[in-house]
Amino acid sequence: MNRVRGGALAAGLLTLMMVGVTAFPAAASSGSRTTDVSCDSTIIKDDIVVTHSAVGTMSIKQTATSPFSISFVTYRSTFSGNQLAWKSVSNGGTASWTSVLPASYQVRAHRDATTDCNGILFGEGNYSWSYNWSA
Repeated sequence: MNRVRGGALAAGLLTLMMVGVTAFPAAASSGSRTTDVSCDSTIIKDDIVVTHSAVGTMSIKQTATSPFSISFVTYRSTFSGNQLAWKSVSNGGTASWTSVLPASYQVRAHRDATTDCNGILFGEGNYSWSYNWSA
């Protein structure tokens, strides 16, 4: 009797384990966001974390900046800390990376050159950066 219950328990656990490893198709993730980035080109903005669920292409499209700015953008793995190559984008431009491994990645950006966005106030100030992301 114990042997029967033990066998049924093992079969149930095996079924749960098999269901747990079933692969489901991955949904693409994308979105839009606006945030402030420093006009000091040495300061990197670490923004949202996105999930890239299968080997493939990731991209960032700069849709608008105020004041107008050229940005360098990348994704950095939240697991390993490794990041993709920095790419330059201006309004309407898209940076893409191919064959990116599945992981969670943080969007990163900085201005191409330091400029005073703050007028007579102290410091360089910030620019408003709008972008679309796709993972």
